[in-house]
Amino acid sequence: MRTATLHTIPNFLKFIMNQYLEDFLTEFPLQPGGVKPFKSSLDKYIERVPDALIVFWQEVGWSGFADGLLWTTDPEEMQPVIELWLENVDLVDASLYTAITRSAFGEIHLWGKKTGMNVIIEPLFGTVTVFEPHFSEDKEDLELIAFFGSKVKKNFDFRDDKEKLLFKKALKKLGPLNSDEIYAFEPALSIGGLPKIENLVKVKMIEHLAMLAQLAEVDLVRMDIGRFL
Repeated sequence: MRTATLHTIPNFLKFIMNQYLEDFLTEFPLQPGGVKPFKSSLDKYIERVPDALIVFWQEVGWSGFADGLLWTTDPEEMQPVIELWLENVDLVDASLYTAITRSAFGEIHLWGKKTGMNVIIEPLFGTVTVFEPHFSEDKEDLELIAFFGSKVKKNFDFRDDKEKLLFKKALKKLGPLNSDEIYAFEPALSIGGLPKIENLVKVKMIEHLAMLAQLAEVDLVRMDIGRFL
């Protein structure tokens, strides 16, 4: 078992993470107004997430990026929502999953202590996607770095009923998001609403994601990307 503390994270890992962080911030510029987590908050997760993520949180905090398209978020705040979405999903132990990022449209990427980055919650669609884990604990930092290093903006955007990206239109129509808000559709897609700019609204994140989790049955999607590699 890893027994690292904030004081024992290797300097070389901090150096490597900072190099990748520069590239990430070029694609996803940091917004002002983020929250730098206290050491006591980070200590709660040192055994749950890769050291590379702790370094990331130390450097940029829980913040918005690219005009609010992508957010890192306080995982403790998100945990009740995560458990609502995963309570009927066949996972080893939902309590071992930690929210890493969420998008302007509420899509949440999770890190599993025993499975790595293998679960995505897409609340607007009512789906939970579980990727067959190909996880090695001794490579968890590389997996985390690869996640942040491989993403581009369209990975976190949302497509409307004509397959056009919505984020810039949402930003223009509804204005920027606060850290506790997301863009969503009314009526919800899971009960027959359409993903059209006319139906897009700004809502409180936690309350809306909790409501969506109970609005309709969660659709579980399983994928094994190893078959395509």
